[in-house]
Amino acid sequence: MRRQLGVASLLAILALIAHDVLASDDLLIPSIEFKLGSLSSFPVTIDDQQEKIIVGVRENLAQWQYNVVPHSAHNALTLTAVLGKITHETTPIGFSFSSGNSDPRAGDFQKMDVIAITCQLTKNLDASQIEQENKLTFSADLFTQAPSKEKVTEKLIDKISTTCLNLLQQSKIPIQTKKISNAPYTPTWMPDLRIEEIPKEGAPSPSSDTPQTDQPKALIIHNQGSPIIFQFGHERR
Repeated sequence: MRRQLGVASLLAILALIAHDVLASDDLLIPSIEFKLGSLSSFPVTIDDQQEKIIVGVRENLAQWQYNVVPHSAHNALTLTAVLGKITHETTPIGFSFSSGNSDPRAGDFQKMDVIAITCQLTKNLDASQIEQENKLTFSADLFTQAPSKEKVTEKLIDKISTTCLNLLQQSKIPIQTKKISNAPYTPTWMPDLRIEEIPKEGAPSPSSDTPQTDQPKALIIHNQGSPIIFQFGHERR
């Protein structure tokens, strides 16, 4: 005797199939733990804010659909943020209209006090081996002139998240894409600065005989306004 499946039963079966597909996809998405290095060299005393910073960065990166989770023995990767000391260096990447000495004859031409934030990516199978890292510098004034410890923490979360997001995107780490919707996905947190390198028009494809490292690149700086494209070389503009 044939039995006809009701609508409810059919939907239940389809839901189980979808669950199994998503579960198999999860195997391809690495779980990432975020760690914060020592705060002893940071110019503002915020040792008691360490856990808040870790949670804030984790939530920001999760907004970009990276599987950043609390510590677990099953985590495949670790992101570690390392904070540098204040140094007097070239102005940070981005847009500086009033920062740094504008006199090209001066010894500190276009230099200012900055703090470097380095984000390092390691595999948990060999935690001593750094796979990739990304370093960005930010104006020290953002932190030393902030009106409160809470504001320092807020800015530090934002700048660490920016540095680590750039690293994850450069490293081509797979993201979670479980949300099915006709509307484009929009993160609630946006980085101040996102850097992308793309081949220039007319450049050889990666499959050609030309080594990829030698191919001309266009540097796109995504800020929260309109992207600006800088092309370097004899045709720079």
